[in-house]
Amino acid sequence: PGTCRVGSMCFAKCERYPWWPARVTWYEGGDPVKVSVEVPRRGAATGRRVSVDFVRRDATGSTDALRVVPLAAGLATLRSWDAANRGNAAADPECTRERYDEAVARAVELAVEREMAITGSTGDE
Repeated sequence: PGTCRVGSMCFAKCERYPWWPARVTWYEGGDPVKVSVEVPRRGAATGRRVSVDFVRRDATGSTDALRVVPLAAGLATLRSWDAANRGNAAADPECTRERYDEAVARAVELAVEREMAITGSTGDE
């Protein structure tokens, strides 16, 4: 499995919503939380809750760790709106293709900023 810590950028899936870029804000259990390494379409819940703030949405959510994928891993399969929204007939009207594209771009920026803060890099190297 993959791992996430508080502050990690990820994709998260809550019921009735598409997969969406998010930042981990809390999780149950030890550090770090084990999450999926690829987008699961089915699977048994882990029982570990992960709370997130969704990027470019004024919303938070809580979901099972099975429904959280690190940002880099999720970009391989969730870069497109169609992939993120697959099988989600009752999507929130605020979850549009345009907002999704903006959220993915912003999540990548936030991930780079976080990595630079952790490593002390200025980005000029």
